[in-house]
Amino acid sequence: MPVKAAASTDQGVLIVMDQFQNMILTSKGSEQVASIGPGLTWWDVYQWISSHDLMVVGGRYAPVGVPGLLLGGGISYFSGQFGWAANNVLGYEIVLGNGTILEVTSSSHPDLFWTLKGGSSNYGIVTRFDLRTFDLPTVYAGTLSIDTPYMPDFLDAIESWVEPNGGIETPAAAIVPNVFVFPSTGVVQGNCAIFYDGNHTGITNKSSAPAVLQNFTNIPTISTTAKQQSFVSYVEETLQYENRSFRNSFHATSFVAAPQVVRIMNETLVPAAISQLKDVADCYVSGNLQPVSTNWLRYAQAAGGDAISLDPSDGNVFAFNLFVQWSNPADDDTVTAFATEVLTAMDNATSAANLSYPFIYLNDAAGGEQIYQYYGKGKSLPKMRSISQDYDPNGVFQYLMPGGFKIGR
Repeated sequence: MPVKAAASTDQGVLIVMDQFQNMILTSKGSEQVASIGPGLTWWDVYQWISSHDLMVVGGRYAPVGVPGLLLGGGISYFSGQFGWAANNVLGYEIVLGNGTILEVTSSSHPDLFWTLKGGSSNYGIVTRFDLRTFDLPTVYAGTLSIDTPYMPDFLDAIESWVEPNGGIETPAAAIVPNVFVFPSTGVVQGNCAIFYDGNHTGITNKSSAPAVLQNFTNIPTISTTAKQQSFVSYVEETLQYENRSFRNSFHATSFVAAPQVVRIMNETLVPAAISQLKDVADCYVSGNLQPVSTNWLRYAQAAGGDAISLDPSDGNVFAFNLFVQWSNPADDDTVTAFATEVLTAMDNATSAANLSYPFIYLNDAAGGEQIYQYYGKGKSLPKMRSISQDYDPNGVFQYLMPGGFKIGR
């Protein structure tokens, strides 16, 4: 989530957490608990925990940091089985605004425990996360690159994923489908990460994809890395996304996960990107419809809930991420105007089709987007503010710490 000035200050003290890199495995009853520091990336964590033949529910991309993902909810390849990554945090060590150090669990401070799952940096500085672990899986996973002539097949596969009895109903499977647009040339391509957790039935042959993924793997590709492999070797692919030599932005909204939404996204995003960004140097655009299943949301509830509090009875969700990359600061306003126009057009089109969904995923949001008013259909925010009054009565993390998404008072 690249948000300008969200993690820096020109007129204050910058607290840098990169030395908090402890990784400790302890037994608590029959459960192995991984305690990790906020100075780590998920690549650090996955390499370490896999050496113990265990895994945790964490980020999909190796370079992503631990704390932001967990405090913002956290989309994981394992979310269909285990909910948000935050639903798998068993405890936090947090430093409050008055310097008090608290050990926070569901029994010691249930209110703070609940709101830290999606409440971001509004309550204190988390110095340790205690995570639930599970057996290390072998996975069928990889990334497919799909050329322009096969884009109709790719869009069909995404639509099929969210149809009744489609892939979204399989907890062990996940996809990250992207429509890539290169405005200067007008080229449109597909890119899709596919995933299946081999701790479940479905991987019967090392060389062929589980049936649930075959709508994607049957499409001719420019390139593919899909195969049976270790989870760590798959995630290692994503180290390439650590390139910070370009400017980039995220913007977010959500929709009901319906086939019609796939066409609305494509028909809105592609022409707008080509017409508005064709003269923006080094530009490419990605539209990512991230499926969030009812299985995911039911598990989140069963795990004790969270501040995000999406209702499984409302059905499956697309958490949409619009990503733009470019190189020249002079184009910043052009990119922002494009993103605002595209999201507004998509929101209007899905609303007209009765397919809008009031949710913005914090970890994909742009600065200024309103996050918390949608949590729990508006019911979470008053509770989150009340908890802030209890644990941060002076508003240190509302008024003295810049950046981030504030819940307000």
